[in-house]
Amino acid sequence: MNTTKKEFDISKYIEQANLSPKQVSERIQKIAAKKATSKEQIALQKYQEMFLIPPKITDRKTVYLSCETRDKIDKIVRKLGMRGASVSGFIENMAKNHLKQYESKLSQWKKL
Repeated sequence: MNTTKKEFDISKYIEQANLSPKQVSERIQKIAAKKATSKEQIALQKYQEMFLIPPKITDRKTVYLSCETRDKIDKIVRKLGMRGASVSGFIENMAKNHLKQYESKLSQWKKL
């Protein structure tokens, strides 16, 4: 079974498709835009999974934010969040992510 991949020859493709340089440029731009959109969709999905899935918070405490910050977070949650997402849940997820990301550094810094 032959598992070698054939390399794509752009010049052969252009020649066979009988495309003008402008048409080639337009097709390349469309392909690049699709890849960028796909990457953005993947990044958005990762962001939603990290911050916008509603957590279960059983033992709550009050946390204060400025109105400006709270309003900005509220817009993000309403526009990008999943059903049941809230500002409190976003902040809970964000804090957990931060603590996990900096866990070893925080331990080191406590000793200073």
